[in-house]
Amino acid sequence: MSSQSTQPRIPPELIAEIAAHSADDPPALRAMSLVSKAVRTFAIEHLFAVIHFACEQDITWWGAMVQRTPRLQHIVKRVKFSDPSADGIKCHQQVQSPEPLSKAVVPPKIPIMPNVSIVEWESDIDSDTHTIDNSMAIAYMSLFPNSTELCLSGMNFYPAGFASGFDKLARFLCGRKLRVLSFWNTHVWGELNDERLTFDLTALEELRVVGCCPDFFDSTEFVSQLVEASRPAALKSLTFAGRFSLGTSNAPCSLQTIENILLIANPCLVNLSLIWDFYVWEPNLWAC
Repeated sequence: MSSQSTQPRIPPELIAEIAAHSADDPPALRAMSLVSKAVRTFAIEHLFAVIHFACEQDITWWGAMVQRTPRLQHIVKRVKFSDPSADGIKCHQQVQSPEPLSKAVVPPKIPIMPNVSIVEWESDIDSDTHTIDNSMAIAYMSLFPNSTELCLSGMNFYPAGFASGFDKLARFLCGRKLRVLSFWNTHVWGELNDERLTFDLTALEELRVVGCCPDFFDSTEFVSQLVEASRPAALKSLTFAGRFSLGTSNAPCSLQTIENILLIANPCLVNLSLIWDFYVWEPNLWAC
């Protein structure tokens, strides 16, 4: 008879259930990952399902982690890029002078994350110093070849040389079958060049346009051009949130532009949401 006492093993199904229950509790998942290799396997599935790059150093750290544990690159399902908040800076106190992501220019060589389905880019639209470089962001998109949802927040696409802002946006969209596309306070400057049309939104099922720009131009016009160029046949949900004008197309969100989109997208549309306030445009008020 063996003198070694046999300890009862927890069934893998139960470990998986515990890890799933703690999916929104990173400290608990980190504690679980220290229990044993078996428990760690289930814990990191949730611990690294969503990652957030806020500083340039974060990406370097991630590359080093994947080198040690190659499995991590296949675990990630959602990625967010943004400059750090005040709380985020505190989380990087172990790094001397953390560099905001907006300072990054050339992406480091880190492995592709093939199972990422959601990618978010968030820039500070009101800041002159914390604006993520579009070219750098476009380069990073090659890391997520199978992404199906893209959210752009606070991004500005300006013309460069002979190319319009649409050319940069097209590079963001090309090479992927997006099902969900969201624009939050994002603006594209310039006209769509049909000769350079490289994106395909025919698989799009949900489109969200959110923003309240103080300038007097139609911030939904570029979305109308995107829809008209690709004509998504499966678009089921359309959301506009902002300040809508009842009197002119020269406003942040004009109903005329939204109507143009609806005429194209109406075959499969089952949900339309218009959120926020309406106002009547009176040009004479601005003559005072």
